Amino acid sequence: LRVHGGRSSFGTSLRLTYMSTFINNFFLGTLGGDVYRAYHAREYSRSAGGAASAVVMERATGLLSALLLASVAGIFLTYEFVTPELLLVITGVGFLGAGALVGAAFVGAQAGRIPVLRRVPRLRALIEEISSSLMAYRGHRGPMLAAMLISLVFHALQSLTLLLFAMAVGVDAPVLAMLFISPLTGILVVLPISINGIGVKEGSLVFFMERIGAPGPEALLIALLGRVGNMTVSLIGGFFFLRERSTGGAPAPNADPAALPPERQPGEKHAPREAPGT
Repeated sequence: LRVHGGRSSFGTSLRLTYMSTFINNFFLGTLGGDVYRAYHAREYSRSAGGAASAVVMERATGLLSALLLASVAGIFLTYEFVTPELLLVITGVGFLGAGALVGAAFVGAQAGRIPVLRRVPRLRALIEEISSSLMAYRGHRGPMLAAMLISLVFHALQSLTLLLFAMAVGVDAPVLAMLFISPLTGILVVLPISINGIGVKEGSLVFFMERIGAPGPEALLIALLGRVGNMTVSLIGGFFFLRERSTGGAPAPNADPAALPPERQPGEKHAPREAPGT
C-alpha cells in the first residue's frame, strides 16, 4: 500500500488480514478474503486500483516464496514422491502464476481496445487503474524484496507448525519434508474448489504425509489439527469483524488520517480527484 502513497498502520493491516481469514470460512478458496481486503484497503489507499494491486502483489509474492521454498527443500529430499516430474510441475505452476500476472497487466493496458470492456466504462476504468498500479511496483524493489523475505519467514513458520503437529501425534517427520509439504498445501488452498479449501488441504496433507511414512490415521489427525488451528485463529478476525459491524464499518481508531482518500479527510473540503492518466 505504501508504494501507492498509503499509510496504513501495522495494526490496521493486521486487523484486515485477520478479518480476511474469517471471511474465507464462507467462500471458495481464499477468494472471499482477498476481495474483502481489497475492498476495505481502499480506506487506507489513495485509489481503489492501488488497494487491489496491493492484494494481488501480496498473493504473487506469497506464491513465489512458497514455490521457492518447496523447490529448494524438494531438491535435497530423497523420498520417492519428490520426483523430477513433481519438481517440474512446481516450476510450471510458478510460471503459470507469473504468466497470469503479466497477462492481467497486458489486458489492463489494452482495456480500451477490448470491445466487451468498451461497453462497461466503469469496469474498464477500474481494470486500467489496477494495471497501472501494478506497473508501479517495478520501481520499488526494496519493498518487494522485503515482502518476499517476510513471506519466506511466514511459510517457514507454517512448516514449523506442521512439524509440531506431527510430533504431537508421534510422527517422526524430517524438517525438509515439512518445508516441502506445507508450502504446497498452502498453494492448493488458494484454488476455488471448496469452502476455504476444506478437504483440499486435508487430502493433500494426508497424501504427502503417507509418502514419508506416516500412518493414515495419524496423517489425517495432523491435517485435522491444522484445520482446527486455522479456524481458531480466524475467530480473532471474527471478533474484529463483529466489532467493526457494530461501529458501522468506520475506520479503526489507529488508522492514520493521512492514509485516507482525499474525500475522507476530516474537516476539509476537497475537489474531485482527476481520472487516472489525465
